[in-house]
Amino acid sequence: MAKLSKYQILALGIFAEAVIGAADFYAGINVSFVLFYLIPIAAVAWYAGRTFGIIATAFSLFLWLVEALRWPEIPIYYMVWPGFERGVIFVGTVWLLDYLHQTYAQRLRKAAVQYTRILETAVEAIISIDLQSKIRYVNARVAELLGYPPSAMVGKPLVEFVKNDASRLQT
Repeated sequence: MAKLSKYQILALGIFAEAVIGAADFYAGINVSFVLFYLIPIAAVAWYAGRTFGIIATAFSLFLWLVEALRWPEIPIYYMVWPGFERGVIFVGTVWLLDYLHQTYAQRLRKAAVQYTRILETAVEAIISIDLQSKIRYVNARVAELLGYPPSAMVGKPLVEFVKNDASRLQT
């Protein structure tokens, strides 16, 4: 599955907001879709970052303005506070999600470094394979026992290295 670029994620988010905006527009003044706008905004903020989340928020506020101007019998000053409130909630959500994403990504990187260090320095032989039995990772002890460098083993089927050839084992 191909990874989407930040611009593609933003485009999908804006498309989703446009669909929500159309539903909001045609539902009328008695039905509110405010919280539904948070779904694409949150997705854009999480996967594309704060800047793109703010762009998605601006588009959502534009859709709200179009909806607000549709009802001329309601004075615009009655709509100012809900619009401000909506903007604060959306921008706050973007900022919070960006902070959480960065914090957890940093923690994940630290944990990966720690676990890699543990795997590399382990006395035991550790092999990681995927669902097709291809080797994804081997530590130095496996290379020492089987006599192959780790780079020669990664990506190849495990059965190539665990034949009935006990003479290759170096203890």
